[in-house]
Amino acid sequence: MSPRGVNASQTYRVKVSVSLDGNVFGSTSARFTYVETPRLIRVHPNVGWSTGGDAVVASLSSVPARMRNCACYFGNERSDGKLSHTGELSCPVPPRRSASLMFDSTAMMGVTCDVDGSSVIIQPQYHFTYVDPVEVFFVEPSFGTELGGTLVNVS
Repeated sequence: MSPRGVNASQTYRVKVSVSLDGNVFGSTSARFTYVETPRLIRVHPNVGWSTGGDAVVASLSSVPARMRNCACYFGNERSDGKLSHTGELSCPVPPRRSASLMFDSTAMMGVTCDVDGSSVIIQPQYHFTYVDPVEVFFVEPSFGTELGGTLVNVS
């Protein structure tokens, strides 16, 4: 477990112990670099079509240079993303497929990334709302002036 009060991006000499059920089997000292914990600041947009296909941009803070293989999760659906040098992660929105989302249109949207081979879950998670596409069957009247302002009935 990392100690509190250390400075991020600093390398320290730390004691490493191997133990099982409180029994210490060995210890040594090693070099260890602490990095600031990445955070999910914003997700935009937080609404998309239930058919998927749009993209969301997740803004991250404190992105270590070694962060790779980032993905967004919409419920249990993984969507691989592209991370920019500015900490913006772009992920395509998958279609609403999960059985747990068929009647509830809101999914928890989260982000994971690999840092030096270890998967990191970036907090907090955000709500993402799926919206079913609207079908328009009829518009009346079907004409109006070029000035606009014509009231129409849509069904």
